[in-house]
Amino acid sequence: MQVQAHRRSVDIALLTVGALLVPVILASGAGGAPVAVKLEPSAQTVLAMSSFCLNVTIENVINLGADQATLQFEPQALQVAQVSEGAFLRSAGTTLGAGSEIINNASGFLTFHYTLLSFGRGVNGSGTLASIVFTANVSTNATTLVTLSEVILADAGGIPIHVDEIANATVNIVAPVQLIFDTGRGSYPSISGIHHGTITPSSNLTVRKLYTYPCPGTAGHAEYARLSNENDSWSSETVSWPGYSGEWHYLNFPQPITLQANVTYYYTIRTASSPQLIRLPLQETTHGTITCSEFTDANGNTRSGWIPAIRLE
Repeated sequence: MQVQAHRRSVDIALLTVGALLVPVILASGAGGAPVAVKLEPSAQTVLAMSSFCLNVTIENVINLGADQATLQFEPQALQVAQVSEGAFLRSAGTTLGAGSEIINNASGFLTFHYTLLSFGRGVNGSGTLASIVFTANVSTNATTLVTLSEVILADAGGIPIHVDEIANATVNIVAPVQLIFDTGRGSYPSISGIHHGTITPSSNLTVRKLYTYPCPGTAGHAEYARLSNENDSWSSETVSWPGYSGEWHYLNFPQPITLQANVTYYYTIRTASSPQLIRLPLQETTHGTITCSEFTDANGNTRSGWIPAIRLE
């Protein structure tokens, strides 16, 4: 990860034209503590399709009365969801500009400008000029840069303030790792039936569908599945089996469900044809344990300890 920064060798004066600040190039100003405008955090890692915040901050400013900046970003990777003025400039009084920000998600830029209404009274020090909420608009891993440009500052009397440093930000987008509860394959011979038992995940699991391992050369599958908590105050049933078309080894839940780590859930699974079976009362998996308290086969015989070979994905 690399943060890009550059220095400006000239000062920028501000002329108010309508609601925007227009730059005029002037000679360099007096020295002092360097004035920096930065994107913070300078680098962060976020989940794909999630929201995150970047702050535009300022350091070591004296008598700030107005600020303006443009953020540029890759619209294929990021989208602006919300922008709000920071508390720094507002700490000196009422400001103008909030709600007038220009957001162009198609082209990938955002411009804000905020001005103190009280002429002659500015704010000193360091703080936040604006906060921007982005959405990571990709579902795969990516690294993207958000840059600052057209940074313009003026003091409370309208005199330009020299900007010594501008710092950009890097955003690393990572796709969430999908955890799969997998019993592993079972064995043959097989028989279909109805299984009752428990599943206790060792990690939080997001479950969208259930896969049943078939015996080789057969059409083994599950026709129905239900998950519930201990007192049955919560449950989720799969939608109807689609028949022998598409992903017929799968049953889908109507919406994603989250199974919490170290919580015991109860299942009912009804299989058909020749599914694989694990002839054990308890099976340890990478992400938890599964038991079978009762199995009634297609002939009406009842047994304990016959676990269905499945994956929760």
